[in-house]
Amino acid sequence: MPKPWQRLGSPRSRPHIIVIVADDLGYNDVSFHGSDQIPTPNIDFLGYNGVILNNYYVSPICTPTRSALMTGRHPIHTGMEHNVIVGSMPYGLPLNETVLPQYLNQLGYQSHIVGKWHLGMFKWEYTPLYRGFKSHMGYYQGCEDYYTHTYEGKDYIQWGLDFRRDKQLLWNCTGLYSTTLFRDEAVRIINQHNESEPLFLYLPFQAVHSGNGNGVHLQAPKSYIDKFSYIQNKDRRTYAGPSKHFIATQVASMLKRLSEYATTMVPPGNKAFDPKGNPALHGGAWVPWQ
Repeated sequence: MPKPWQRLGSPRSRPHIIVIVADDLGYNDVSFHGSDQIPTPNIDFLGYNGVILNNYYVSPICTPTRSALMTGRHPIHTGMEHNVIVGSMPYGLPLNETVLPQYLNQLGYQSHIVGKWHLGMFKWEYTPLYRGFKSHMGYYQGCEDYYTHTYEGKDYIQWGLDFRRDKQLLWNCTGLYSTTLFRDEAVRIINQHNESEPLFLYLPFQAVHSGNGNGVHLQAPKSYIDKFSYIQNKDRRTYAGPSKHFIATQVASMLKRLSEYATTMVPPGNKAFDPKGNPALHGGAWVPWQ
């Protein structure tokens, strides 16, 4: 009996796949949508040399969007539509749902995740290594500090390190900016991968989501924030910092290799931290507007 991928013919029918998630990147935060504040030439390059989906929608918050991306099903059909998973909430994406890496593994893919999970962590069975991924560097919760990699739970009564390589906590990354860590790990996986086998790399970055705490808690290297001194609004200027860092370090470092892969950019959410709103759309994160 031939294996599923052997029926597909040549290796070209199994392209390498990288799914890059920009968390809470607003519609008006990329220059190919007309932003005159945050230049994004590398993302623009990928869009102009690929397909830009202008009629593409996600849920307004993290967990429902990620459940849909992983299952291909609307969150109302998986019970994940209500809210985000916070702290020790005892639920996650149902285990009877087959997720994207599990399907791709049946076709011979090697699947890896670098970054944010946010689909359940109260039992190991709900975490990435049990859902089809061969490796995971990143965190389980919805947000955390970009430098200490600690998570603050409900009303600050829950706190702790949430940063792992596979199942082991990483205690030696304190002080290192998460976007840089995730970029380096993604580049390592790509460079060390056996190119005769198809690769699926799921790359859900922390950027540009806010850090710990209620309200707006934005973090970025000062050198990047300083590049946007012309933006008067402090929150918007700080927000532009992780946007620029994400765009400059993550995309530029992988751009040459990305040309060899089938690449998808998926920016969920619509939280621009722009006092003028998020033209040409309406609303922002947490509201079901366009």
